[in-house]
Amino acid sequence: MNSVSTSAFSNLFHALMISSSSDAEPSEDLEYLLQLVRRPPSISALKRAQCILLWKHCALPPRQIAHLLGWSPGTVHNLLSAYRKAGPAICHAHIRGGRTHAYLTAEREQRLLKSFLDRARSTGFLDVKSLHAAYEHLVGHRCAASTIYRLVHRHGQAGKLPRKPLGR
Repeated sequence: MNSVSTSAFSNLFHALMISSSSDAEPSEDLEYLLQLVRRPPSISALKRAQCILLWKHCALPPRQIAHLLGWSPGTVHNLLSAYRKAGPAICHAHIRGGRTHAYLTAEREQRLLKSFLDRARSTGFLDVKSLHAAYEHLVGHRCAASTIYRLVHRHGQAGKLPRKPLGR
């Protein structure tokens, strides 16, 4: 964030603090959002709270909010739409990341890999071809060799892989 937007947020925050202390009944949303700005649990929660404050309490248009936050206008529109549906709790929502397209859960991957790692301890190398066949049997369809290499790497066992890549 550049110094202009940092000072703008600091001025905005100060103005909101003054207005919330002088209002007879500040809204619950305003208090909640100001608390998030004072002690943000994460950077994303802080930026989301700032976005909502700029829109709701300062009446800035989404394009200007996007410019201040370094976001695209579409991101601002999406967040404001989610805010209208779910309220200020959207600031804490986990929106991205995770294993959304995994064939197996992490626990099932670990169980499958464990049997092959026991054999790898004696030989020093992981039998990737057998692991690949077992994985395909378990998920019920063919998968790329890169899936197996990513699985092994994800579980921290990349050092046990043979140097020659798996071929079809």
